Amino acid sequence: MLPLATSIDGAHFQVRASLHDLALRRGGYVALESGTRRRLGQIIDLDVRTVTADVQGIPGPSSSVVMSLAEGNGLILDPDGMPFHEAVVRPAEPAEVATWFAGGP
Repeated sequence: MLPLATSIDGAHFQVRASLHDLALRRGGYVALESGTRRRLGQIIDLDVRTVTADVQGIPGPSSSVVMSLAEGNGLILDPDGMPFHEAVVRPAEPAEVATWFAGGP
């Protein structure tokens, strides 16, 4: 499962990621990449969520699958008001964060 983020207002985002090799941290800076657009954000909250999905057998009886994942929310540091869906999320590089703090592009 790729770490993915969605924003309906371009100022806040929700993130979902696999717990396996989780690189995201509460308070950590992240790059949100969709197409050619990259935004810098900060994760405010991150927690474990367990979901159950019904799976229909082909053929045969249905069963349930239980999965745990990381789910949280954050702030976009340079909000533009443009919503996005399923942007890939990765920890921001130190140089990307330093550029933002210096007021760069």
